[in-house]
Amino acid sequence: MGGLVIFVPFLLVVVAGYAVGYVVAEALGVAAPEAVAWPAGFLLLAVTVVVLLRHLRRRRRARAHGGEQGGLPAGARRERASGGGQGGPSRSSPPSSGPPSRRR
Repeated sequence: MGGLVIFVPFLLVVVAGYAVGYVVAEALGVAAPEAVAWPAGFLLLAVTVVVLLRHLRRRRRARAHGGEQGGLPAGARRERASGGGQGGPSRSSPPSSGPPSRRR
């Protein structure tokens, strides 16, 4: 019985689509609102599954291409990618050995 718990989110999406479809069909004066409500519920389920699969595929592809670097927040990832902040890439020219020059 515990294995059937996985179907609860799917059923909730179908019921939500059914409810919206039924209300809209009744408001439009359809003779049999159930004939509109069930396809609306399953259509909402199909759209939800497609959107979730695309999202998961995009996240997996981003991880494979280095989109997430060690769990850093987005700002830190951008800073690391641009070379800013502490520990960035080495300078293109070596630092001078003397004191800084005074510019006017």
